Amino acid sequence: MDTTLPTQPSSYTQVIRRSFGLYLTTFKDAIALSLILAVVVFIPRLMSLSAGYDVFASLPPFSPLRFLFLIIEIVGLILFISVLWRIYSHIRHKHEAIKEDLVIGFRKVWAVIVASLIQLAVIAIVMIAFYLIQLAISLNPDIFIGHPIRILILCLIFVLPILVTIYVYTLFYFLIPLIAIENKGIIESLKRSAQLVWHHWWRTFAVQITPWIGYLIALIIYFYILIN
Repeated sequence: MDTTLPTQPSSYTQVIRRSFGLYLTTFKDAIALSLILAVVVFIPRLMSLSAGYDVFASLPPFSPLRFLFLIIEIVGLILFISVLWRIYSHIRHKHEAIKEDLVIGFRKVWAVIVASLIQLAVIAIVMIAFYLIQLAISLNPDIFIGHPIRILILCLIFVLPILVTIYVYTLFYFLIPLIAIENKGIIESLKRSAQLVWHHWWRTFAVQITPWIGYLIALIIYFYILIN
């Protein structure tokens, strides 16, 4: 099966078909790192299950367990970058040892962390701006009473933060692959990701949400058909 990267924009169906084909062809190479990643990511959940309560829900600000959680997140990110690099190596027909993939993950993780913090800062600025608008509205609520258009605007103001957050998150969807695979710098990766998504936002979002829809359907089948 041809697994080289496409040289032109693809339709939603083409992306899903190609992604599934890539998954099948790289499964054997990526499964080991992916299993390790899954175990690391679920360590907090496993700790909570063994303790009988959510261990991380009510921790003091400077609890050592918070530091442990941070280490788990960083290790998980290193493993995720390593999986991406391993898949990329498979596409390029290069067979590297897992150790080399982990080295790439460790080298790239710090740039990914900084870029992710910038992304969070952008989202935080957007949320603060909407919060200030909502605060101003709460101080003058009478201006929206009895005016259908103004009531509609008010509803939009309270819904827009969620929509804008999803939009900004999707704009930076390619942040990690650009840093890990294309060796882009932090700022350049942010700009390039936004450029890639800018005119293809809905297609990017649709592809991104498709696995989650499949996961939800699988859960529904599991709980309501197989169990009951």
